[in-house]
Amino acid sequence: VHLDVDSEIIARHTFTVTATPPTVTALTLAMTPDGPEVARLAEETRHFYVRYEYAGACTGAPIWVVVRRDEATICKRSLTLTSVAGQGAVACYREDGAPFEAGAYRAALTLMGEPSREVAFEIGPPPTPVPTVTPAPSCGPLVISAGLTPDGDPVLVRESFEWYTQAIYAGRRCSQLSPTTAWRATWYRNGESMRTTDGAWDGGSRGLVWDSVTGVITAPFLLPGAYSVTLEIAGAESQTAAFDVIPYVTPEPTP
Repeated sequence: VHLDVDSEIIARHTFTVTATPPTVTALTLAMTPDGPEVARLAEETRHFYVRYEYAGACTGAPIWVVVRRDEATICKRSLTLTSVAGQGAVACYREDGAPFEAGAYRAALTLMGEPSREVAFEIGPPPTPVPTVTPAPSCGPLVISAGLTPDGDPVLVRESFEWYTQAIYAGRRCSQLSPTTAWRATWYRNGESMRTTDGAWDGGSRGLVWDSVTGVITAPFLLPGAYSVTLEIAGAESQTAAFDVIPYVTPEPTP
């Protein structure tokens, strides 16, 4: 473009029309111009900064930042850009210095007359999370058996076991189990505690919660006597079952 007087050019200025429109590449909130980005402001906040980054603008281009709560304008700032690309921050506060009310807000930036970017945020404490209710386990009766199948099913279920028995299992089939469901098995022989085991379920939502009592290398057969076991499963009523290990009877000699 040039300016002429009486057909004589007295001033000339060149300019460029860019192929891409100006863009706002970022719009964030912070408590200070150079502080870390925040997504939620504390209750009783009195001021904060709206930070922006832009590219492809014109030097001297107008820019507006408006913060609203619902349809009410909370603060509004305008300025002109000093470079074609860069970043900046504008402060938002009430003219009387009063704190902002808790609630949902929106900060919008307009560059060269075109709405460019908006960010939503909240002032005040985060909402109280709704606690997740974990259903209590639902368990069947306590079953005593001489073994378990590979699928976890009791086999040789009974209340009396021969003297040569080397292991006895106690279990309850349950549903609505969680990976942290705790259980405890307490075994008794002739009324005296002989073993207590604490564990946590590590399977799916259904299965057999079980424990066992066994002999040892030097005495592989369980000692004869009156046994009982109590199986406690967190969230379910405990159950107790009784059984006997029959002593070995020496056969009488044949006359």
